[in-house]
Amino acid sequence: MNEDTIVTLIGVRMAKPDVEFIFKGKSRDCNGCNLKSTCMNLDEGGHYKIVGIRFKYELFSAIRFFVTVIVPLLFIAAIIETFITSTILYILTS
Repeated sequence: MNEDTIVTLIGVRMAKPDVEFIFKGKSRDCNGCNLKSTCMNLDEGGHYKIVGIRFKYELFSAIRFFVTVIVPLLFIAAIIETFITSTILYILTS
């Protein structure tokens, strides 16, 4: 990191390298947050660019993809293998 780099927190939808944004200040959701001091290290109205993402976000994205895409596909494949294949074989051999 160089001297112009600021470490802060940002929403997962925006957390992609090379995304540029203008910090418009805190939202109402920030009031009760324990991490707001980490986010509020940006200047209101300042222009920023995301230059990197910590490993935890990438890991979270991979786990979310696995749970929302891969697991349901495996479940559907198991149902097909268990019920539909045996039913088709029964019908064809009867």
